[in-house]
Amino acid sequence: MLTQCFEKGRIRCHQYWPEDNKPVTVFGDIVITKLMEDVQIDWTIRDLKIERHGDCMTVHQCNFTAWPEHGVPENSAPLIHFVKLVRASRAHDTTPMIVHCSAGVGRTGVFIALDHLTQHINDHDFVDIYGLVAELRSERMCMVQNLHGDCMTVHQCNFTAWPEHGVPENSAPLIHFVKLVRASRAHDTTPMIVHCSAGVGRTGVFIALDHLTQHINDHDFVDIYGLVAELRSERMCMVQNLVMLSLNGKKPPCEYSEQRLQVDDIFKSQGPKLPPRSSELKCAILKKSACFPRCALLSGLTIL
Repeated sequence: MLTQCFEKGRIRCHQYWPEDNKPVTVFGDIVITKLMEDVQIDWTIRDLKIERHGDCMTVHQCNFTAWPEHGVPENSAPLIHFVKLVRASRAHDTTPMIVHCSAGVGRTGVFIALDHLTQHINDHDFVDIYGLVAELRSERMCMVQNLHGDCMTVHQCNFTAWPEHGVPENSAPLIHFVKLVRASRAHDTTPMIVHCSAGVGRTGVFIALDHLTQHINDHDFVDIYGLVAELRSERMCMVQNLVMLSLNGKKPPCEYSEQRLQVDDIFKSQGPKLPPRSSELKCAILKKSACFPRCALLSGLTIL
């Protein structure tokens, strides 16, 4: 349910479940009992028991209540979260889902479209929003009513230069892509969705680079080891293999060369897993200097 019962002083949907202070409501020969009600900021979840002539069934109702009376929600995150919550609650349920608002086309169309897109993107590298809306309208006219009232825009950035095996030979296009994505979201506070195939390797690299390119603007160092460890504490296997640095063919300072050899030896001895922190891992924290400029640090990041 994607509407409230009263909006703009008008009845948008008759309340077909018991009032707050009444556990049971009778509609003719149909008896509806409210078994549970969980009220959240943006939605309410109810379990209703429906009885008629001795037959009984339970309905799990999810009511999104944060759609304003005029326009659309300012932030799409609660609605997307709600769509995923409804889908997750039906993980093993094969019965039909009933989606309704007031007219049954605008908000209903948005919900169905988002539900389809969030499932589609898990197995595909693209989403065809226009095609999906056209398909919905071929089934019921006016689904997703208009561009301004019921649509949200998805800005998709797809990096296509990652080879099937290994990593890009030149890290510059990837870093440029990361900065481009960040620049496109200068005034956008909605969550960013990052995905690859497994959701850990390339996804972890992108998130790490995005963090590092922002971090280095305000600090004199980047802690690559610490960042990868933090990412892996949130989701295992993020940045699947070792994080290494190259300087686009430039000869690094002697101090860096000596420390780099120490870390390489540790990596080789312990295999692909990140070794525990030690004093020899100080080279994972790279500092700016006159002979080691900030731009050289970032342009040489490579993930193996």
